[in-house]
Amino acid sequence: MRETKAAWRGCTTGHGSPASVLVEEASSGCGVSAAMPVSLRALRQLAVFWGVMSTGGGSLMYYLLQKRFQGSEFYQQSVRALEEHTESMTALGAPPLRTHLLHLRDTTNNHVDALSAKLAIPVSGQHARGFLRSSSSRTEPKERWEMQEVVLCLGNGSCISILRKAEGSEE
Repeated sequence: MRETKAAWRGCTTGHGSPASVLVEEASSGCGVSAAMPVSLRALRQLAVFWGVMSTGGGSLMYYLLQKRFQGSEFYQQSVRALEEHTESMTALGAPPLRTHLLHLRDTTNNHVDALSAKLAIPVSGQHARGFLRSSSSRTEPKERWEMQEVVLCLGNGSCISILRKAEGSEE
């Protein structure tokens, strides 16, 4: 029966590569060992490769989450309500109206579950920028979203109410 054990060696090996990793195979009682060096350069290349893969995977995931939010019904309804509100569009200096990436780490202002959605969508026009704060809900997970409140909060501190549904009212 053979056992395999790995040992780190901080010195040069018989192959002349500094600080290489040796894998020694020892058979029981024989004392025979073979060395398989892996250079520091190869380890560095492997670390760089996996670093790039991890960063790329994280960036791709962030992009896909942003696209999923932008394609959602509650997001589209909120932006449409802003575009139809003349006072808000004038305050922004739009058209053109630009929406920017959501701050996904801000879970206080950006929260979605099966029955409620609360977003703070960064928007800008030619004259101002701010956040389109919206709140939507539904009674069952498969139903359509119903906007409860949409407010444009500009960078200067002023807020413009676009839609506010009264408690208990049905449309």
